[in-house]
Amino acid sequence: MELLSPVGNFDNLISAVQNGADAVYLGANMFNARANAQNFSLEELKTAIMYAKKRGVDVHLTLNTLLFNNEIKDALEIAKFAYESGVSAIIVQDIGLAVQLVKYFPDLPIHCSTQMTISNIYGVKLMEKLGLKRVVLSRELSLDEIRNIRKNTNIELECFGHGALCVSYSGQCLFSSMVGKRSGNRGLCAGPCRLNYNLLKNGKNIENGYLLSPKDICTLSILPELIDSGIDSLKIEGRKKSYEYVSIVTSIYRKYIDLAKDKSRIYKIDDEDIKAILQIYNRGGMGTGYFENRQNIVYPEKPNHLGVEIGNVQSIDVKRKRIKVDLLDKIDMGDIVSINDESSYISEIIDGNIIGEIKNIRDIKINDKVYRIVSNKLNKKQWEIYNKEIRKINVSASLYEDNENIYLCLKNDKIQVTSALHKENWNLNELDKLRIISQIQKTGNTIFNIENVDISITKLNFPISALNGLRRDTIKKLETELEKTIVRNYNKKIDLDNYLFENNNVSKPKINLYIQKFNQNINYSKFDYNEIYVQFRDLINNKNIKNCVVVLPNIIDENYEKLIKSNIQIFDSVDAVMISHLSQIELLNELKINKPIYADYTLNITNNLSEKVIDKLQIKRFTLSPELDKNSINDLLNIVEKELVVYGRICLMTSKYCPIGKNKNCKMECQNGNYELKDRKNYIFPITTDITNCHTKIYNSKKLSIEYKDICADFVRIDIMDETENEIENIINVVKTGKRLSGVNYTNGNM
Repeated sequence: MELLSPVGNFDNLISAVQNGADAVYLGANMFNARANAQNFSLEELKTAIMYAKKRGVDVHLTLNTLLFNNEIKDALEIAKFAYESGVSAIIVQDIGLAVQLVKYFPDLPIHCSTQMTISNIYGVKLMEKLGLKRVVLSRELSLDEIRNIRKNTNIELECFGHGALCVSYSGQCLFSSMVGKRSGNRGLCAGPCRLNYNLLKNGKNIENGYLLSPKDICTLSILPELIDSGIDSLKIEGRKKSYEYVSIVTSIYRKYIDLAKDKSRIYKIDDEDIKAILQIYNRGGMGTGYFENRQNIVYPEKPNHLGVEIGNVQSIDVKRKRIKVDLLDKIDMGDIVSINDESSYISEIIDGNIIGEIKNIRDIKINDKVYRIVSNKLNKKQWEIYNKEIRKINVSASLYEDNENIYLCLKNDKIQVTSALHKENWNLNELDKLRIISQIQKTGNTIFNIENVDISITKLNFPISALNGLRRDTIKKLETELEKTIVRNYNKKIDLDNYLFENNNVSKPKINLYIQKFNQNINYSKFDYNEIYVQFRDLINNKNIKNCVVVLPNIIDENYEKLIKSNIQIFDSVDAVMISHLSQIELLNELKINKPIYADYTLNITNNLSEKVIDKLQIKRFTLSPELDKNSINDLLNIVEKELVVYGRICLMTSKYCPIGKNKNCKMECQNGNYELKDRKNYIFPITTDITNCHTKIYNSKKLSIEYKDICADFVRIDIMDETENEIENIINVVKTGKRLSGVNYTNGNM
C-alpha cells in the first residue's frame, strides 16, 4: 500500500519525502481544490517533481476542480507542462477534463478525485471504462464496502486515511458556493461546516455547537485491515498544514504501514506516537470515521486544533501574570498553551509547573483545563530530520584502469555513468584498499548511497584529492542522467476541435416541476407543467402521475440499491429516468432499463468537454450546475438539452452524518418533527432525511429565483419543497412570464 502525503509548499515536500512517503500530491497555482494553499508556480512545480522523483517518490498533480470553458486551455497547458516535467499522475474532478487527459496522455495515469463522489462499484466500473487508472473513494465508505469494490474491479483504489473529514460527500457540497460565493468545487471552500449552529425542532432550539464540524480521522488502529481490504494508496489530508504536521504524520504512518506488512511482528501502537499525532493536530480527538461505521463523527465544542490536555489551573497570580498548573505532562520553554481558547507562548517556567506571561489572565478561572497546542520539543525533532538527506538511491561502484586513465563507474538497475582520471607520475605511497573504498563511499548529503565498491587497479598510489574529485564528477554525471530519465517530450498537438464555445440562441423554454418533498395532500397533476420529477421512494406509493420522470438519489448505497431492485416495476410507469450521479448509468444498464436518461445538476457539468462526455453516454438532458453564471451557461454547446433551475431551495449538502440522530443508537427522531439549522446570522436551513440510506440533506435558507430571459435553456425547472397548492400555482405563473420573485427570502445564486 502506497503512503501518499500532502504537499502545500516546498518545505512540506522535503518533509514528506524525507519522512518516508511513497508519493506526494500537490497543486499548481490554478485549478486545484486547495486554491488558498501556497501551491506551486510552474517552475516550482518542475523543481518539486524533480526533487521527489530523483528520490524515488511519485508526484500526483491535483487538477481537481470544476472548469468553465474559458479555463480548459490553461488546464491542458498545465497538464502538458507537468507531463513533460515527469509528473507521475494527475488527479481530476471534472469528467470532461479527465476524458481529455486520457486521450492526450495515454501513458500518464489519470486519477478520479474524491470530488467525483465515487461511492459504489457502479461508479468505479464507469471510471475504469472511461480509462482512468485510480479512484479516490468517497470517505463515507466502510471497510466492508471497500472490500466488495476491491473484489469486483481491477482499477487502483485510494482512500483518505488521516486528517480532516468533510461532513458532506465531497463533490456534493454547494454550501460555501451558494452562501459565501466561494465554491468548494472550485477550490475556494470557506468552511461553513466549521461554524456554530443551533439545531431547531419545530422552531425550538434543542442543541447548539459546531454541529457540522467532524473530528479528524486516524486509521492507525485499523491499518492491517485497510491493507488487507486491497487499498492501493493511503492518503494523508493536509495540504494547508505545517511542515511539522507533514513530517510527524508521514513518519508515523510509514512506521506502522511497514509494521503491518511484517507478518513476523505483532502490530501494536506506541502511546507516544498517538500522543504526537494528537499534539500536532486534532479536532476534539480522533476516530476511524466511517470505516468501522462509528458514525458519531462530530466534535461540537471546537472546530479547530484542540491540542493535548496537560493539566488544569491550580492558582492564579494576576499581578505577575502567572498561573500554577496541576500538570499531567512536562512542559517546555517555547510551547504554546491554550486556556479557554486563548493561546500563550511559554517564555517563563518556574519550579516546573508555574507558567509566566499569560495573556488574558483575568479571564482564567481555577480548574480551567490547560491544553498544549504546540510542542517546541516535538517540532525541533522535525527540524533535525528536515535538514538531512535520508532518502538515498543505492548504487554500486567499480574502480578500474587502462594505460592512460583510472575510471570510476557508478550504476544501478537503470543508469550507468563513468568518469576518468588521467594518470600522472604520482610519486606517492600506495593507499590502503579500505581507505579508497571509504573515500568513494563518502557521498555526503547527496541522494546516492554507494553500497559496494569493486577495485581492479594494480597501483593504488594516487592522491586522495584526485580520487575525491573523480567521485564528485561521477556523482554529478549520475544525477544528470537520472534527471534525463524523469522528464518527457510531448510532440502532439492538443486540439480542442473548435467546440469550446458556441453562441446559442435564446428560446422560450418549457416548464418542469421537481418535487423535493412529496405531499400526499397535493394533486400535482393539476398544475400546468411539461414534466414532473418525483423521487424514486415517493413513486412506490404514488403511481399514475402524468408525464412523470423518476429521480434517483445522488448517493446509492446497498440499502437503496435493494429498494430499487425490489421495486423495479416503477421504471415501467415513467417516461424517463433522472440520474443524480454518473455511476447510475452502469446501474441502469445492469437493470436493463431502456428509458430516456436525464441528469441532475449534481453531476457537476460545467463545460463543453463534460457535455461531450455525457452526450456519448447517451444522456438526453442535463440540469445546469448552480455553480455556473449566465455567461458560462450561454457558452455551452447545443448538443444536449439543458434545464435551468429558476426557483427553489438548492440542496447545499448531502451527508452520511445525521445531526439529529448522530447516527448512534438512532431512534428515528428525524421522523418526529421538522428540523432546521440556524446560523450565527439567524438564517434558517431546512433539513431532510432519507431513512432508506440514512442520508441527510441540508437546503439553502433562501430560495433561488432567477429571471431567465437572456439565458439559453430548453427547459426551466421549479423545485418544490413545502409550498402550498396556491403558492405552487403562483410560482408557475411568475415563471411563465420569465420574471423572478424578489425580496429578502430569495437569491439569484451565482447568476
